[in-house]
Amino acid sequence: MGCYTPENSHFNWYSFRGGQVRANRISHWNVWWKYYHHLADYVSRCCFLLREGEFVGDVLIYSPQATVCTEKVLFGNRPRIIPYGDLGKTLVANGYDFDPVNDDVLQNRAQVEKGRIKVRDLTYRFLIMPRTTAVPLATMEFIRQFVLGGGIVMALDQLPSASVGLRNAPVNDARVQQIVTELFGSAGQGKNHPGGGRTYYFADYKIPSYEMRLKTFSIGPQPYQPTPPLTAAQRALLEALREHLAPDFKLAGNQQSDGLTFLHRRLGSDDIYFVTNLQPEASHTAATFRVSGKIPEQWDPMTGRIDPVYVYQAHAEGVEIPIRLEPYASTLFIFRSKEPSLHLSEANLEVGELNDREVKGVAGQNGEVRVTVIENGQSKTSKAMVSGLPEPLAVTGTWQMVLEGYRFEKLEIQVSQLRSWTEDPQTEHFSGTGRYGLDFEVAARYLDKDLEAMLDLGVVGNVAEVSLNGKPVGVAWMQPYRLDVTEALQSGANHLEILVTNTLINYVAGLKELPGVPEELIPHYGPTVDIYDRGALEWERREKDFHPLPPSGLMGPVRIVPRQRIVVRLE
Repeated sequence: MGCYTPENSHFNWYSFRGGQVRANRISHWNVWWKYYHHLADYVSRCCFLLREGEFVGDVLIYSPQATVCTEKVLFGNRPRIIPYGDLGKTLVANGYDFDPVNDDVLQNRAQVEKGRIKVRDLTYRFLIMPRTTAVPLATMEFIRQFVLGGGIVMALDQLPSASVGLRNAPVNDARVQQIVTELFGSAGQGKNHPGGGRTYYFADYKIPSYEMRLKTFSIGPQPYQPTPPLTAAQRALLEALREHLAPDFKLAGNQQSDGLTFLHRRLGSDDIYFVTNLQPEASHTAATFRVSGKIPEQWDPMTGRIDPVYVYQAHAEGVEIPIRLEPYASTLFIFRSKEPSLHLSEANLEVGELNDREVKGVAGQNGEVRVTVIENGQSKTSKAMVSGLPEPLAVTGTWQMVLEGYRFEKLEIQVSQLRSWTEDPQTEHFSGTGRYGLDFEVAARYLDKDLEAMLDLGVVGNVAEVSLNGKPVGVAWMQPYRLDVTEALQSGANHLEILVTNTLINYVAGLKELPGVPEELIPHYGPTVDIYDRGALEWERREKDFHPLPPSGLMGPVRIVPRQRIVVRLE
């Protein structure tokens, strides 16, 4: 949810407890405490909103457990991997969220209501059956009821051909086959039904075999990979879904997502969308949310700040909002039922304020600024020019670097080229806090009254606490590592100090053997503790995964990036 990045993914229970490192003996604990303060605030804000209301999803994916058990009765200790294939990722990457559903829910807890399946307060428009060859007769009867009541059912790879169980097996098998023929037609291609019901059969949408699923299945960490291009069968499935219902979260041009994803909940008349960028690159695109007659707000889970969304367009399929999210960043959009208000449909600046006379914002480059205002259904474009904005200032020179950490002899050196601690055998297994100090000059033009100054630290591993000219300017704990230094920056000489703290994985990876329970804890826990034993086993199992170690320290490049405050007068 925005906080799990390659830089901090190694900071988990085994790197902390398995390393037997005592928090009260770690000199960089105070900086990590500041990290946890920000992280805890972020998580609590997200959790607060994401437990409100009810989940909104369009699709139920039927769990073909009966098919799996019928095909392979004796599993022994082999895992039962349900054959979903790439269906879940395909749906979400194209704007349709889903829930799995099993036979018990369909038979005992679900109802058909106005062409939808209703489970408690949740409703679903589609039921998808991936490679289902055997199905309980009671489940098949419910599916028939759903289709004849106006529902949409899609079968992938194979159609059901048998029931389950031995009692009345021939009769039940025949009834299942009869229902399949009734719903999908004698040719098994799907058909329209009275009341708006519809069935589809995508025989070419293949689900991997058990052997292939077993070969590729993993519960371990999965590296990021872009979403593969759509196959012809996937496109056919998505076209059928769009024929009945537009995506809940659609990227421009029906583009498939490579990691910009969503979660939708509804609280009364309000719609809550959690949007997160799971990609290692920034995402700058437009997304259409399937809501109408509502005005969006943006809630920042990092800071708790709530702002109006000034730039959006209302279309027949929903509200389109330009989204700019850094790698692994998250945000929330709340849509409320309000009267339409003055807003922008286009703006190439960061808007901070809008009224009927002017638009105030910040521009990051020289050139023409354009805003298009929508008021009472009419649009009007206004322009302004940004000129004289200085280029980003490279903060370079000889850095004074001091490293202090647990079981690490204090190191003081001068560095002119910033690089990861892991690139030097002397500091490769250092876990702790590095103090970077640098004196640099700033020209007066970077302090013009209409400029803002952002300190861009570049690449950091993992947490940076920054002071400029003796003034604390903040803690940066995830990408992008940028802080506003407008109030602290001064013309002429400046002194920058950065405390960078990495994770304990570096120290743990360098251990030849794990120490025992600390002496002061033995009276409380004894000479061995289960959680220590588990940490040791994890350390041994994952030792091969410690390398390459995640980058640590300040790697830069460090820059002062100016931005121009600007006012666009509305014509």
